[in-house]
Amino acid sequence: MNKKYSQKEFYLLIKKNLRRIHEESGYSRAHVAEQINITFQAHSDMLTLSLLDRYPSIETIRKLCNFFEIQPSEFFQATAEENQLQKS
Repeated sequence: MNKKYSQKEFYLLIKKNLRRIHEESGYSRAHVAEQINITFQAHSDMLTLSLLDRYPSIETIRKLCNFFEIQPSEFFQATAEENQLQKS
């Protein structure tokens, strides 16, 4: 079953996945920001779950995908835990 997300839930999903991908990479926020040519503050805001008005643009997602060597779909996938909650 595919869940329909509200705009807030959609942005939160992107942020959670970005945060997970970033943490798994082991790179510092400053390093990632420098490599994709955005400010440290902009990158930090994208990782802050409470700032839902600060999310990555399509262009930034493209740069992040290139940097982390991932597919864009990885930003939009629910975790196994979230999928299990949907079934309950």
